[in-house]
Amino acid sequence: MNRQCVKRISIFSGAILLFCGFAALSLHGQGDSRLEIKVIDHHSGHGVKSSVSLIEPNGQKLHLANTSAEGVADVQHTCIQGEQILATPLDLDYTESQTVDCGTPLTLDVSWGPGFSKLERIANKAHNNGKYAVAALAYNDLAARARARADDSKKAQSYSVLTYENAAKALNVETAVVNDPQQGKDVMSPMLRQQVVAFQKSSQIKANGQLNYRTLTKLSGVTLNEILASAPLAIRSK
Repeated sequence: MNRQCVKRISIFSGAILLFCGFAALSLHGQGDSRLEIKVIDHHSGHGVKSSVSLIEPNGQKLHLANTSAEGVADVQHTCIQGEQILATPLDLDYTESQTVDCGTPLTLDVSWGPGFSKLERIANKAHNNGKYAVAALAYNDLAARARARADDSKKAQSYSVLTYENAAKALNVETAVVNDPQQGKDVMSPMLRQQVVAFQKSSQIKANGQLNYRTLTKLSGVTLNEILASAPLAIRSK
């Protein structure tokens, strides 16, 4: 091999190594992205300890982190288009925040309602009035709030069952829950899951069979914040 050829190979190899180095730095930067979140009381501006969730573009709701007592969380996450962030205060008498587009820094406002007891009354009233989709949405959120508190696991399970039962009525499914002996609790029945998948497909939602926030808002025709802001109207709407 002549000297000129060796020189060209060396230059080419160097260029590849340089490109790979830049690519590695880029990937490293993405993996280290930080999401700075603060949850505050809308009126006082004080921090509120909360559970922070990520709502993916397909409607799936995922837990990101719990904030400190001052309402602050620093999360390792790289936002993508269509993702939204939601804060659920651990004090159950606070309402959830509005969803906001994923980005940094983020400040989410929450208000003292009392949200939990109000939402529970709305859920019970919707159920009694035969507005099962609205009740399912409200009970599902009550379950999520209770799960955020380690001492409320039984209450969370109770609300989850109520979510399944009301969703089953809304979707005309006879059996809402079955007992899973491995988990030692009642879970969504296969019949209900199958009908949820069918509804998700018809609504162009990711068909995962889960009663997530997007599925329940589509089924009920209202959002959680609309229910809390205008309970009588929301309960009549579906």
